[in-house]
Amino acid sequence: MKENKQTLHRLTESQKMVYFPQMTNLSSPVFNVGGAVVIYGVVDLNLLEKSIELFIQHNNILNIKIKEGGQIYQPFQAGNVNIAK
Repeated sequence: MKENKQTLHRLTESQKMVYFPQMTNLSSPVFNVGGAVVIYGVVDLNLLEKSIELFIQHNNILNIKIKEGGQIYQPFQAGNVNIAK
C-alpha cells in the first residue's frame, strides 16, 4: 500500500467492544468471519483486481490498522491501495 497522509482517530465505543475481547483472547475465532465466492466462466483478473482495489479505496473500514501506544488509534490513510498478489 502506498502511504500518503495519515489521520489518527480514537476507536469508537463499538470498535472497543470488539477490539478488547479479541486482544484478551487472540486464539478466539469469534470475530473472524470468512467466506468464499465461486466464479464460473472466464475471469479478467486485471479487472477483478482493479475492482477490489476500488472497493477498498471507497470503504475506509476495510483499510483500517490499529496503532497502540497508551491510547489506541485507527489511522486512516488517503491514497492508493494495492492488494497483494
